Amino acid sequence: FVVNGNSEMQKIAPGIGSGVGGFYSASDNRIYAVVDRRSGNGDNTLFHEYTHHFMLHYLPGPYPAWFIEGFAEYYATVDMNRSRSRVGLFNPGRMNSLTGQFQWVPMEDLLASRTSQLRGNQIHIFYAQAWALTSYLYSTPERTRQFGAYLQALGRGVEPVAALEG
Repeated sequence: FVVNGNSEMQKIAPGIGSGVGGFYSASDNRIYAVVDRRSGNGDNTLFHEYTHHFMLHYLPGPYPAWFIEGFAEYYATVDMNRSRSRVGLFNPGRMNSLTGQFQWVPMEDLLASRTSQLRGNQIHIFYAQAWALTSYLYSTPERTRQFGAYLQALGRGVEPVAALEG
């Protein structure tokens, strides 16, 4: 769904925050994404939400929250035309969060947090850090293999920081 402003988004998801530009919802009965065209991030938000759908459908797994959002941010900035496609580009707003006045979420908290645990500006920096970490892990084949080992370690119950260090 494409809506005009937070008031229309409230009709679909009462109580949703005023800073939310879109969201994805999946249940047995219904799958949908909602994007606020007034948020200023239209296509990025749509691609971000579609990536959640793609991940849930084609790559299901017990991923940590930072990776679920980092993966969606990684693909949110896709740039496509008839001759090429590019993924993993940066979002100026997320880059602003990383280089601006926000205090970074400590790595231990980033690795173990759920987005519902974040307050205020933490959500902006969480998404930015999740994108940066995902981009870093996808930047070389060696790091991508290490990321696979990290996910396997998490699956065995290893604590998030120890799994990443392993």
